[in-house]
Amino acid sequence: AGQLCPSLRAGVLAARMGGLKAGAAAHDTSEDLTQLADVNVASVVEALKARALRGDIYSRCGPLLVAVNPYRLLPIYGDEQLQRYLSSAESTSLPAHVYGVGAVVVQAFRMSHQSQAVIVSGESGAGKTETCKRLLEYLSAASAGGAAISRNMHARVIQTNPMLESLGCARTLRNDNSSRYGKFITIRHDASGGVRAAYLDTYLLEKSRVTRRGDGEHNFHIFYELMYGADPGMRNDLQLTKAPEGGWAYLSDTANRTVATDQANFSELLKGFHAVGLPSKVRNQVFRTLAGILWLGQIRIGAGTNAAGEAHATIPDDEAVRVAAMLLGCDPADLFDGLCIRCIKAGSDWVKSQYTPAQARSVRDGFAQAIYAGVFRRVVEQANASLAADFLADGGGSHGGSLTPTPC
Repeated sequence: AGQLCPSLRAGVLAARMGGLKAGAAAHDTSEDLTQLADVNVASVVEALKARALRGDIYSRCGPLLVAVNPYRLLPIYGDEQLQRYLSSAESTSLPAHVYGVGAVVVQAFRMSHQSQAVIVSGESGAGKTETCKRLLEYLSAASAGGAAISRNMHARVIQTNPMLESLGCARTLRNDNSSRYGKFITIRHDASGGVRAAYLDTYLLEKSRVTRRGDGEHNFHIFYELMYGADPGMRNDLQLTKAPEGGWAYLSDTANRTVATDQANFSELLKGFHAVGLPSKVRNQVFRTLAGILWLGQIRIGAGTNAAGEAHATIPDDEAVRVAAMLLGCDPADLFDGLCIRCIKAGSDWVKSQYTPAQARSVRDGFAQAIYAGVFRRVVEQANASLAADFLADGGGSHGGSLTPTPC
């Protein structure tokens, strides 16, 4: 979907499926919006609305593809549809579809041997994550029919999706699978068009979501998937078998989760870890660290008074400190001091002072956010190492350019 003018973007937003009503009057429903009898905001919105009501969520706008999120599953993806667009000599002769965009990109790349780029943009809940996933599905399939190295790379590229969705997506008020980070994906091809390598650039991870969110919103999917998808033995090792009294401070609305979905997504996450070669030791460290973050949120920080009558932070119950330190691999005393005591270097000396309760809570939450960002970065680095391994091992190989789907 390309960038639209502000007034049209507002109109498309108003016409989302959630607000569509059946029985609307007949309107011009040309697939190419530039061919409408009267091209203005109202007619374009009505055309999109009418097409979406009958299940045609994709429309053309000249060289752009406009997509309306149907907020339900439609039978317009999968192998059969892929083959239609893979085998077609002219994708514009087929109905508007994200696979058609992929076909145009692949054809342009093979003809020009120059890098191609796709921009996927839209408001929150517009369907950017799903669109990018379907585009990658086509680009990978278009290059997977050749050498074994290309087919293997195709599988690895596809398996990065569940990892990034688990670690980087969350439920918001408007979207059950909202990307809370940006990414730039480069797929490198050799001269014959086979996938030789891929690289993920990620940025602007919303790490504050780890510790606080708006009402009705959830933390990153991975926490719930770990809670409901891990086997009993793993949950026991991670001290997650039973929620603490009062619930998990860093989670919200756990009762509203679809447990079966979280369990299935956790299974896909494990497959993704395996596909990119994440060692089992590192995988276990990732899960221990995530559990440690949850236990950091259980550390209750109270107020005490020093000899001068000044308020300072205290931790009246050290159970959460002990468990968090165990999971994070540090000494409980060091964690306690790190949360409650500030160390400042003055000249050659270190001066210690006690945090106020508010400062200590900020330190605790900031620590949790920084750890999560580190986990996310570590998984992305492992994915990149796997996706570039064959390319680098071959001395860089030959390539005609890159195909880059980018949700903004």
